[in-house]
Amino acid sequence: MRYRMPPLDEHHTKGYIEHHLRLAGRKQRLFTDEATLQLFVQSGGVPRAINNLALAALYNAAAQSKDLVELDDVVAAAKEIA
Repeated sequence: MRYRMPPLDEHHTKGYIEHHLRLAGRKQRLFTDEATLQLFVQSGGVPRAINNLALAALYNAAAQSKDLVELDDVVAAAKEIA
């Protein structure tokens, strides 16, 4: 059986990210609103692309000892992945 999930819109992208973070045990936010919007823009709302980009952005933020993933982390991650 195959199922192709359509791209998410901006609102659902934010919910998708928050849902996965809650499943991982995160209670407070991890991505700024600007970073979340950029994840949506760069990924086109495609869940697999959101996952890959969010992980790369998280690595960028962690390398700089940041508490939150910011817009510049997502932009840098998008350049690395492209």
